[in-house]
Parts: sequence; C-alpha cells; structure tokens
Amino acid sequence: MEDLSACGLSWDLKDSSEGYQLSMDGYSEHIAALVAEVADGIYKPPSDDARFLRAKQRLIVALEDTTAKMPYEHAMEALSVLSTNSVFSSQELIAALKATTLKDFNSYLNDLGTHGLRMQLLVTGNVKADAAKQLSSTLAKGLHASKVLTKAEAAKSRALRVDREVQVRMQNPIPKDSNNAVVNAYQFGVPDVADRVKLLMLGKMISQPAYDDLRTKQQLGYVVFAVMMPELSTLQLVMIVQGAKKAPDDIDGRIETTLANFAKTLGNLSASEFKGWKASLRSTLNEKDQNMAQEADRVWSQVVSDELCFNRKQMALDYLDSFESPSDLAVEFQKVLVQPRKVSVRLFGAQTPVNQTQAPLASSSNSSSLAAVRQKVVVFNDAHEDKLKVADGLDYWPAANICRIHQKA
Repeated sequence: MEDLSACGLSWDLKDSSEGYQLSMDGYSEHIAALVAEVADGIYKPPSDDARFLRAKQRLIVALEDTTAKMPYEHAMEALSVLSTNSVFSSQELIAALKATTLKDFNSYLNDLGTHGLRMQLLVTGNVKADAAKQLSSTLAKGLHASKVLTKAEAAKSRALRVDREVQVRMQNPIPKDSNNAVVNAYQFGVPDVADRVKLLMLGKMISQPAYDDLRTKQQLGYVVFAVMMPELSTLQLVMIVQGAKKAPDDIDGRIETTLANFAKTLGNLSASEFKGWKASLRSTLNEKDQNMAQEADRVWSQVVSDELCFNRKQMALDYLDSFESPSDLAVEFQKVLVQPRKVSVRLFGAQTPVNQTQAPLASSSNSSSLAAVRQKVVVFNDAHEDKLKVADGLDYWPAANICRIHQKA
C-alpha cells in the first residue's frame, strides 16, 4: 500500500473473536481514497514467502512470551477462553500458527470473499449520509465480498451460562514465577437497565472494602481487584488476587469470606450512604465524551454488538432517579452469590504444586459457600478438551443486552 501519512491519513486493522475491526482516520476529502487503498490491500496483501514467514514468526514469539503478561492476566485469559464460545488459548493459537502455510493463508483470503462478510460501518465527522453510504460501497467492493451476510448468518460470540461451579487449576506459565493468582468470576447473566444500575453501584461499593481486607489487612498480594465487569452481553463480579503468600485454594476461601462480610454490610446501609453512592454512580454515568474519538467508541460499541441501545445512558439515569430502596442492593448481591455461576481460575506459582482437589473451606456459615456443595467441574488447562468439558450440557446467554429498564417477566 502507498504511504498516505503525508495526507494526514492513518488506519489500523485488528482481529477479534468474530472477525476484524478496521479503523481509519483522516481529512474527509481524502478518506474515500484511504478506504479504497486499504480495502484493496486487505483483499490482496503482500504475501511473498519471506514476508509471510517474518510476520508468522513475530506472532509466534509474541504469543510464546509468557513474561509479557502478569500471572492474573494469564488467569483472565483462561477465564475468557473457557467461558466464551469463540476465544482460544495461546497454546492453541501457537499450534495453529506453526501449522499454517502461505498456501493456507492465501486460501483463507479467497474463502473470505467467497463465503461472504457481514459489514458494519460507522462514520463520524463532517461526512454526510450519502458520502457515508458511498464509503460503505467502496469498502465492500474493495474487499471483493461476493455475499454480504445477514446478522443471523454472521459469527457471534456468546458467554457460557454456567449452572455449577467451574474450577480451573493451572500452573503459572511464567517460568520460576512464585506468584499464585486467583480470578473468581460470579456471573449475573444478561441484565436489564435497572439490574445494570444496581450491579454497577455494587461494583463501586465493593471495590475499596475488598482491597482493604484482602490487600491491606490480610496482605495476600500486591494485586487485588474487585470489579463488576462485562463479558459480552453479561455482567459478572470479578475478584482478583495475585501474590505468593497463600496458596490459591486458601485465597479462594478468603475471597468468599470477604464477599459474605460485604453482603452483611449491605443490610446496614444508611440512607445517607445510599444517597452518596447514587451520586457517585450518577457522576460516572453522566460523563461526557471529551472528543470525537470517545464519541465514536461509544456509538461503535452499540453498532458492532447489534444492540443499538443508544438511549441506555438516559434510561440508566432515569432509573437511578427513581431508585429509592437500599434493600434492593442486598437482594441483587445475593443473586450474584447464591446462584451457582462461579468460575474460579487458580494459577499455582512455581513453589506451589497444583493439587488435584481443593481443601475444604474454613467456614461453611456464609451463604456463598453453598456453591461448595453443588456440582463442580474441575479442569487443569484451557485447551479445547477442557473447554468442551466445562461446556458439556450447558447453553449460552443471549447475545444481545436488554434495552429496557425492566425485562419482561
């Protein structure tokens, strides 16, 4: 491709679990030329043997470098691999790359056009509707897609609907690293706007107490997080602890106790405290886009996910205004804890052997320990066979969020 940077133009291509995301930036009078140039380059990229092998080796080296991520980040990767339908482990990607030839790559490029593509386009800036449509046509033509796939025909990532405790017991892949890491994800499922508001407030409320208990008081490690996190269309409470002081099973029990203690404090939440947390969440929800790039990212997230819920922010603020019951927070938190939707990824450091079974919890008095007596699935890696074992007999959450304040009963 030509160097278009002199014209103030730039572009970037990234892969995702569902396809590719292409972003382009530049002056409106030159953007059509950029779209045509980039689309043609994607359709027929320079792919001589030497270039192909260099690119392939760079990818393999990057994937094999386990030191590029912290232990808890490896655990987060395993969580994503085992709880979604379209994410694969680094080891599987490395094996697939090593087996891929230039002939395979060129065949893949040809198949892209033959099988068809689903194309979604967002244009921001001083480009009118007709010009935006023309850019869409230019892109489709440049990619030589013989068929444009419908929403139903295109690949879609989905989160696994867990109905039992899933435990992943893995060795820390970083050589000689003594750090253990535990990532516990407690699935809520697909929230409506009211659920989302309550869960986001709970995420704000639990962050500091979890840090104070697990990091400051118990000194379990230098990495401690408690956060309400999206996983595709779902929300989940994610607890993260990394450190060498305690073994993963011990850390898991302490996380459970911290959650149980937090649940008790919700029952004693005062009206003034509740009002303060509402104000804090309102400030977060009401943040304005600082530039066009932030606006584009916000709108694009609705386009690429097919949610098209552009008024979710206003619905959330409207519900927050009407939300007057602190006791609802305790009820919502119990939905996260009591339901058997826990996925626990435990990385064992170099000095801690990967035991085959978990020691009993220190206490079974808290409500969240109910999961301990339910059916449990244990795997020891995040490879394909482990993914199949975890998903056996389960289905997936709906792929789209609920774009209304209260979902229908």
